[in-house]
Amino acid sequence: MTCARWVTLKQLRYFARIVELGSISRASQDLNIAQTALGLQVRALEESLGARLMLRHPKGVRATEKGQFVYDRSIEILRGVDDLNEHLQNWSDEKPRDIWLGLDPSLIGAIGTQALVKQDSCIPGFHLHLLEGSRNDLIEDVQSGTLDWAIVHEASNVVACRAVPILRQPVQLVCRPGTAVPHGPVSLREVLARDLVLDSGRQANSVVLATAAETLGLKPEAKYEVDSVSTIKQMILSEGVCGLLSHMVVRDEVERGELEAHQIGEPPLEITAYFVCRLQASPSAQELPVLQFIDQLLDEFVAESSGNEVRLGHLASVVHPQSEQALSAMALA
Repeated sequence: MTCARWVTLKQLRYFARIVELGSISRASQDLNIAQTALGLQVRALEESLGARLMLRHPKGVRATEKGQFVYDRSIEILRGVDDLNEHLQNWSDEKPRDIWLGLDPSLIGAIGTQALVKQDSCIPGFHLHLLEGSRNDLIEDVQSGTLDWAIVHEASNVVACRAVPILRQPVQLVCRPGTAVPHGPVSLREVLARDLVLDSGRQANSVVLATAAETLGLKPEAKYEVDSVSTIKQMILSEGVCGLLSHMVVRDEVERGELEAHQIGEPPLEITAYFVCRLQASPSAQELPVLQFIDQLLDEFVAESSGNEVRLGHLASVVHPQSEQALSAMALA
């Protein structure tokens, strides 16, 4: 007996069609193949299986008992192959969709690592690129289309953009351990009297500091100016100056005892993070999983934090208006 491994899908398909039509001539017309060639395929199948599969009669052909068994199994095999082909044809070979998100230094430290580590499993079909930058630079990149979205602080009025508040967090006075700072909240007047290392005004901390100081008739003066959070931390440790940083930025160093952070009062300093996108390019319902992923990261950070951060809203609210049915379907996906 010839080994059945030589059976081909073509033979099974031809044989099944003959059985269904009960005639080699009708199957020949249906399959657009010569009767002689069709007969040869059936004979080759019988030789491969070592069994007679069809019997001739005056009106055509019919399957033998073994032939009926082969027909039933052939249908199962052919349906499986057709299903396989359909799934492969519908399989998306497209590369993951790129989304460029800008984050200011405090937020890149809070959620950046987790975003990169978890994105493959949480948002398949998307590739989230993160760009760290100053508040002004990130806003300009969104306006120009270089970035799809940004999450930056103090961005309530941005030209040609939509800005949605999503997170509020306190700004703290940060110093190296052992610095003489009174217990309890530090007044803003006392903060302004200290030697400070501040950013050059391109970050939100300096913006809210200048606004709050103006209410007291004062003007902030920096001993050092630098637009780098890591360098500000180094200056605090090496030069003994104080800085104004959010809890998100210094949480790890404070927990390790490398830095001290003190609440500011009279008045308190707070910054608000906004999700910023172009007015003409609001996120679509198809991008909702990415927004939900970012929301999840922010929620997890706030839940684990002791820095009094407060969520103000969630990113689903920025999705471009579509039908409730479409949006609900995406939310359940």
